[in-house]
Formats: sequence, structure tokens, C-alpha cells
Amino acid sequence: MVTELDTTTLESVKILFVNDRQENHTALESVFEQNSYSFIKAYSGNEALKLLLEHDDFALILIDTKMHDMSGFETASMICNREKLSHIPIIFITSNDNEVNLFKSYSCGGVDYIVKPINPELLKIKIKVFIELFKKNRELLLEKLKLVKINEDLRNELEEKQKTEEELRLKNLQLADEKKRIEKKLSAFLKEKEILIKEIHHRVKNNLQVISSLLNIQKFYIKNRQLDKVIDESRDRIHSMALLYEKLYQSKNLSLINFKSYIEDITLNLLHTYCTTDKKIDFEIISINENINIDLGISLGLILNEFISNSIKHGFKNINEGKILIRFEKADSNTFLLSVKDNGRGLEEDFDINKAETLGLQLVKSLVEQIKGNLEIIRNSGTEFKILYPSEIGY
Repeated sequence: MVTELDTTTLESVKILFVNDRQENHTALESVFEQNSYSFIKAYSGNEALKLLLEHDDFALILIDTKMHDMSGFETASMICNREKLSHIPIIFITSNDNEVNLFKSYSCGGVDYIVKPINPELLKIKIKVFIELFKKNRELLLEKLKLVKINEDLRNELEEKQKTEEELRLKNLQLADEKKRIEKKLSAFLKEKEILIKEIHHRVKNNLQVISSLLNIQKFYIKNRQLDKVIDESRDRIHSMALLYEKLYQSKNLSLINFKSYIEDITLNLLHTYCTTDKKIDFEIISINENINIDLGISLGLILNEFISNSIKHGFKNINEGKILIRFEKADSNTFLLSVKDNGRGLEEDFDINKAETLGLQLVKSLVEQIKGNLEIIRNSGTEFKILYPSEIGY
């Protein structure tokens, strides 16, 4: 099987002429002296076989039937019996024009039989036909080899692609296993972190409640009403912070709380603390469902604690009925509003929060500054404490 083909063979055509007489070689060369064929001479059958075994790219063999060492028929038979040479067409040249030799030439693998004297033009035409056939076969063989090479390249490419796909599949399996391992580890870490944060919130809440209880106990040993009042206010502030940590402990989200629910808890706690049976104060809460972080929650919770407790203690001093409206909403796309409004007796005309010396109002001023807010006090059928702060605070 031919696996490689030199493309120069398509341009250079070799013809083997086997004859034991030099004058016959010379006569044949004179016939084809104008052609570009390359004539290779062999003076015996053995020499022809040796040349053919060394070079199998002959386009045609011209062989005389009668030679001294080995006849043309014997030589042709040996050529045709070799698989490597059997494709080369053989034309017999003889001076014996009889049917026996004719049939013998075809049985030995010959493709044509020319009787001397040779007609040069007829010989040229016959040789040209076989040469063209040789070229076409060589072109087809070249195309076949190209296709074989393309198929081989495609097969190699496919094998490489399959190998790459298999490597990717195995890598994906490894990555999937690694992902599961990391997710499992991360899940365990987050669960551990969640438990730890809950425990911290729980302990902070308990510690604040312990401090609140200690303040209550301390009250029994204090006979000074002013100190007793200070302790109550401090206890309320501590309790408002404890409520926040209790909410965080109970919440699925350990960093955010629902502020509407927190407002309701603070209000309920202050209502139980300051509103006795003979004082009836109604609360109305208008609030959006907004989640805020711990820091903002503590600040707003303490501010609410001061505003509500001030309204109950001072706004409704010597008044048994009233109403407090608490609002938490968006003032616009960039600002939140927190407002506490009562319909009580109102503040004195000369009241100035910037000159206030009470701990509660000083705390409010400080907390409003921390959240980058603005505090406004409105006197109109009672008192309204109004805070506006930027919406980016608390997330």
C-alpha cells in the first residue's frame, strides 16, 4: 500500500523499456525524443526486475517478447505476480504476429500487443493514453492520501477532544465534590456563627436585664426622689436596648430587626411603666415595615424612649387622657422620618433643646448627630418631636 506520494511524479513520467538489443533502445528513443518522458533502459528481464523492485513508480513497461536470458512473457509474469508491481501496465513489442503469442501476452498481464515494424504515431497515441491514465491514477491517489490525512487529523482531533471532554468531566466531578465539601463546611460554619451570635444577643439581653434588676433593687435603698427618677429613666433606656437584643435573638436575621415591631414593644413597655389606672393615654402607630441594623435600632430606640417617656411624664402632667401618635415612614426617596406627637400641654414658650441640661435631651441630641439627622420641635396643640435622617444610614 502506498502511503506517501511525491508530487513530482505527476510531472516526471518514467517508462521502462526492456530489450536486449541497443539498436532497439536507440530506435525507440528517436521516436519519443520530442516528448518529456524519461526512458529507463533494461537489457534483460533480471535487470528489469531489479529496477522495478528499487523503483515502483513507472508509468508503463514496454517489453520485447524474445530475449536471451528470460523471455518477455516470463518477465511479465513475474512482474504481475508481485503485488507491489502488478498495477504497472505492460505493452509487448514483438515481430511474431500470431494468435498464440497474442493470447499469451494477455495471460501474462499485458494490456497491449504491438507488432514490428512499429508505427511511431500509433505507438505515441497508445503510450499517451496510458500516460494520461497513469497521471489520473496518481492524482486520485494523491487526493486519497490527502483524504486519509484529513481523516487521520480529524480522528486525532476527535480523540483529543474526547480526551479533553473526559478530563473536563472528571474535573467537573472534582469541582462538584469540592463545592459540596465547601458548602457543607460553610453551612456548618454559618450555623455555628448563627448560634454564637444568638448566644451573644441572649447574653447581652440577660446582662441588660440584670443591670435593670439591680437598678430596681437600688431604688429600695434610695429616699431621694430626684435620684429615684434618674434610676427609672436609666432603667427604661436599658430596657429599650434589651428589647432590641431580645428581638434579634428571636429573629432569623441576626443583623436586622423590624422597626415597626420594635416601636410597638417599646411603646407597650413604657405604657405599663408610666400609665397608671387613672391615666388613659391612647397610642397610634403609623409605620412602614422596614428592617434596620443594630446600631441604628439602638439609636432610634433610645430616642423613642426619651420622646415617649417625656410626653407621658411632662406632656400629660396632671392630665388623665390623651393621645400619642408615632410615625415612621419615608419622607422622600432619600430620607426617613421618625416623629412622636402628643396632644398634651406642650412645652414652655422659651424651651430651647440646645440649652437643655437634662441627660435625656442631651442623649437625644447626641444620637441624632450620630445618625446624621435633623431634629425639629413643633408646638401645635401639643408637641411634636420630628427627626429626619438619610436613608443610607442603617443598612
